[in-house]
Amino acid sequence: MNLNKVDKNIPIPIYYQLKGIIREKIEKNEWKPSDKIPSESYLSDYNKISIMTVRQAINELRAEGLLYIIRGNGVFVSKPKLERDLSELTSFTEKLIKSGLNIKRKILDLRTVPASSYVAAKLEINKNADVMRVERLTINDNTPFYCDVNIFPHDLCHPLLREDFCQSSIYPLLEHKLGLNLGFANLTIEAISCQDHQSKLLKIKNGAPVLHLYQVTHLIGGRPIQIIDAVVRSDILKYTLVRKKVR
Repeated sequence: MNLNKVDKNIPIPIYYQLKGIIREKIEKNEWKPSDKIPSESYLSDYNKISIMTVRQAINELRAEGLLYIIRGNGVFVSKPKLERDLSELTSFTEKLIKSGLNIKRKILDLRTVPASSYVAAKLEINKNADVMRVERLTINDNTPFYCDVNIFPHDLCHPLLREDFCQSSIYPLLEHKLGLNLGFANLTIEAISCQDHQSKLLKIKNGAPVLHLYQVTHLIGGRPIQIIDAVVRSDILKYTLVRKKVR
């Protein structure tokens, strides 16, 4: 097998070297998605290192989403994560669909409800004013990875109650159906433990690490038009952002 060995004579932790060796194989596409990698015992004997050191390297690569385990069968290379550029205020699912992925949306809830004090403050409307609530689940190749609740002011967005949110993305509906001009969004992202409702929807263990997104979208001119409250499987989707030096 054409596999580099760790070097015990350099001041770099052995497990970290092994991580780099495995990562390089994956990044060069020598080990492809769904390929089984060499066993822990093979990597241990090949490098003359302990099983615990090998396991540490593999566990960290699993946590990063590069590897996964099938109990009783071995360790395998994961599919590449879906990637979203946060610098763009565009429809993410439309991009995924156009790239050829098998993306489906499932509508879990669609109704008009009174705005709570918190929602009213975010949308700059009166408490108990009508808002439209849309809860959706986004699925890629039968694997759910994104669950979101969207809330809109009823006075501007009530025509959307007639739309098919399974077939249409929200931003094109706001812009082309309603003629609204989107301006900017305030977004926060944090790592949380998945709770019971979302874990069932996303088919992951209760308490598994996920990303929580909370966004308020504004029209040109500043009026808030949308609240997004979403939970994302971090083993399937990652976010990128271009940062610039302030001078």
